[in-house]
Amino acid sequence: MDTSLAIPKSLTALIESGFWPRNNTEALRQNPHCLVAEASIRLFAPEEEKIYFYPPPFLTVRQHQAKTRFWSDPRAAIHEINPDLTLVIGDFGMGSDAALLLDYSQTATNPRVIRLRWAQEGNHWVEVAATFDQFVTQLKEQKTPCAGQENRHE
Repeated sequence: MDTSLAIPKSLTALIESGFWPRNNTEALRQNPHCLVAEASIRLFAPEEEKIYFYPPPFLTVRQHQAKTRFWSDPRAAIHEINPDLTLVIGDFGMGSDAALLLDYSQTATNPRVIRLRWAQEGNHWVEVAATFDQFVTQLKEQKTPCAGQENRHE
């Protein structure tokens, strides 16, 4: 998939190292085996306990809109983001409708990370980290394995 949005070098490095899934087979392994400690996830998403990283190629929200009804639902708060300047890089596990995005609306080279936070008064996109590198630091902050599981990338 050709995109004009540059993937951060640190994300490419995580993919090459095997920390981030390289393909769908590796991505599916996240269902029974988490990659990130729950304590690290709760630093930026207190109501979540698991994170699921999507493998490349990463699609924009606009591309997902063409394939998935969710992105046309008002609960996706699409009016708060630019669908052409956001790449979907993950969510918070099976059945989650809380996406994790790289948001290029403020910079072409160092995107921030945002997530959809669900709330009774309405869902909103909130910043997880000002840059992808900052996000990676947050992910690795806690060394405790995931709830009763070995963390394969300590």
